[in-house]
Amino acid sequence: VLTYGGLALAIPPRPQLGWQMLAGALRLANPTILLYVGIVGKDVLFAALLCFCCGACLAASRTRGHCARAALAIACGLALVLAAHTRQQGLFLLPILAACPLYACNQGAMPKPLTTITWIGFLAIAFLAVGQWTDSRISHVEGHDRQRGLQRMLSFDIVGTSVLAGKSVPGTQATPEQLGIAYTPSRVDTRSRLPSVGRHLRDLPPADLWRQWRQVVSDNPAAYAKHRALVAAHVLNLRDLAQCLPLHVGIDGDPRVLAKVGLVASTDARDRWKYAASLPLRWTPWFRHLATLSGILLLIACAWRLRASAHARIVLWFALSMTGLIVATAALAIACDFRYLYPAIVVASTCALGLLMTPACQRDGQTAVNPED
Repeated sequence: VLTYGGLALAIPPRPQLGWQMLAGALRLANPTILLYVGIVGKDVLFAALLCFCCGACLAASRTRGHCARAALAIACGLALVLAAHTRQQGLFLLPILAACPLYACNQGAMPKPLTTITWIGFLAIAFLAVGQWTDSRISHVEGHDRQRGLQRMLSFDIVGTSVLAGKSVPGTQATPEQLGIAYTPSRVDTRSRLPSVGRHLRDLPPADLWRQWRQVVSDNPAAYAKHRALVAAHVLNLRDLAQCLPLHVGIDGDPRVLAKVGLVASTDARDRWKYAASLPLRWTPWFRHLATLSGILLLIACAWRLRASAHARIVLWFALSMTGLIVATAALAIACDFRYLYPAIVVASTCALGLLMTPACQRDGQTAVNPED
């Protein structure tokens, strides 16, 4: 509902006919979206929320009724708040995208100071309320730890930089040769191949881990840069895509968590058919995040040329935000899992639909007039 609803909201009531309609239809038939839209996972939920927010902003920017615009803006704000609690990236995107619903609701006009203050208060209250509710729902889950992601990233950098510098991890007895088996730039999980190093880094207090990370990186800046460049190449799918888990089918997850909701890890004939059908697509640009980035940069160029219109400026801001998401993920990722950048694919498709199928008079910054009015 969120994904296809967001895509539908991006399409204007009287869409542009001709090649734009054909291009929009091809964009809707993106096989990556068709394969991912039904996956139950936080990355897919995060993408769906951003997709809905983008579509709702585009719809609000061309809706005449004030109440309808306000309803779309509120729905978009709630989607941003939920996205901020779904993935860490959402926490950073919330303040970046928070102005878009307000801007769309005012259709490009500068909002009054009281309206802006009310909007900020609404987002803050919604964020705290959702945070309180979600914490009460998941705090009992074994392994729930908000600091785990940062700890894993620092450990990944320490191991990767040490391996490429030909040194051992400070505080461990592992030789550089032994350490090599615990490192691959495609994902952090391989630390388990050398349990002693994994335990050492996991047991370090946060302050000591930060200190060790700074020491390793400052002593070996070239090795750190090489490590991060290799990770980025995997994230952008310039290396072996199979290492980046390009598709998930069936029921999978932590057995303890699955048991609490009455599920068992399994796949059926339909899951296996879907997986087999996706294999030929993995050689196409649809499964290359570098192609996604290239498409978003093209969107930015087009939206910049049409920036006189409110909807083009919304497309521009969302496209710039997704560029930042891709760059930040490539620079800081601990694994090249394809799903991490699936949100950029969905939002790019939503922006493309909004830009392609808007009539020329509106793309030029004018208001489309209905003769019946």
